[in-house]
Amino acid sequence: MFEKISFFSYEGNYSSADVQISEGYGKLVEEEKLKHIEKEDYRIDGNSKFLFSRPMTRERKEWLMYLQAFCYMKSGEKYYTRRSDYDSFLLLYTYQGRGRLTYEGKTYSLNENDAFLIDCRKPHAYQTDGELWNHADLHFFGGISQYLYQENFMGRTPVFHMRQPANFQKQLEGLLLIHTGSSVRRDFLFSSELERFLLQVAWDVRDSRDEKEMPENIRLLTSYMERHFQKEMSLEEMSSFANMSKYHLCRKFKQYTGFSPKEYVNHLRILQAEMLLRDTKFPSYKIGMMVGFPSEANFIRHFRNKNGVTPGEYRAACLG
Repeated sequence: MFEKISFFSYEGNYSSADVQISEGYGKLVEEEKLKHIEKEDYRIDGNSKFLFSRPMTRERKEWLMYLQAFCYMKSGEKYYTRRSDYDSFLLLYTYQGRGRLTYEGKTYSLNENDAFLIDCRKPHAYQTDGELWNHADLHFFGGISQYLYQENFMGRTPVFHMRQPANFQKQLEGLLLIHTGSSVRRDFLFSSELERFLLQVAWDVRDSRDEKEMPENIRLLTSYMERHFQKEMSLEEMSSFANMSKYHLCRKFKQYTGFSPKEYVNHLRILQAEMLLRDTKFPSYKIGMMVGFPSEANFIRHFRNKNGVTPGEYRAACLG
């Protein structure tokens, strides 16, 4: 396990207080401009293998997800971490022994092949529960981290059991190999692979009650909308097409697309209007009629709501 990864290693028993009073820590904080975390308390107990973040430009840290730190720890009974206000997301996986997580007012047990994913800006604590806890900690941030977490992990229990541990380990090691590699596109490759890895985790641990894919009647309705968005579509017509009540259609449609049925149609119209404004010389009022808006005022209102500018202002900006 992790045979192809070149780690830094450390063995010992020390606390956060020991680190913070050391001469080397102060120098490191100053030289690397590290953010000192006031609300952090921990004790390391055992063997650790770890990787750190690699130098990245500010722009890449804004647009790409990146690894802040990775640790594989064989921790003894004294190990713990208590922290809050830390700009990071943490995926922690248990290989052997037992741990315990306290998060959002609840305490969870962590056994073999259990994992959790949390927002470290919220108060949290995790520790060995017994004599031994072997676990891997993956801290990441940047790019779409917040949105990915919000859409796939928030609102459910933070602890889950990995049903395919061998696959999880293979993907994790592949991710770390990219991080430690020398490709000039490393940052982009890592961000892309991390996104895929986290989405795979979310899929593997989904609740068995979750629906796996968009129901056929919703899928057929969206396909119909994408071909006929220029036509006037009433909610009654759409609910009849999907063979659902208006209430259930609105609820299910938003669940699978993020939009109400009417919002979805209007977004399709605006997307087509943007293309016509960029690539043709048709007057904007005519473009509004072509894509299905009943009046110029209605077109301008919906266009401004989506883009923050009028169709005329959008066209002028595109033409430079």
